[in-house]
Amino acid sequence: MFSRNFLRGIGAFFLFANLMGCTNGGWVPYREAMNCHFQTPDKNCSVLYVEAIEENQALPGVHASYGAYLLSLGHKEQALIEFNQEIKNYPDSKTAVLLLANPKAKADNTSTAEVNNSETDNREVQ
Repeated sequence: MFSRNFLRGIGAFFLFANLMGCTNGGWVPYREAMNCHFQTPDKNCSVLYVEAIEENQALPGVHASYGAYLLSLGHKEQALIEFNQEIKNYPDSKTAVLLLANPKAKADNTSTAEVNNSETDNREVQ
């Protein structure tokens, strides 16, 4: 579904962006989940992502990263739940999350691929 290089690039971006200035509150489990996801792709990393989310649901990027991981496993419905949670927590991340959910979509806020027809500000990933 996604090329391995695409997922690694997105993961590296989220990892770099999220680890800048991190000091506490769920960052260690999140970092472990990201390491598991990209360094050992054959290993089940869901437990680590769930642990990070349980420790701090508001970590920037954690739901998007977990959604990308779930999508790479073919669990689209679960991935969409995570993507929508990321958009709910961080509305400014909507464009990036929409691209994770559908990498063929245009990289702008007017993309209609894989989103519902509600108002632009209230779009959810489908």
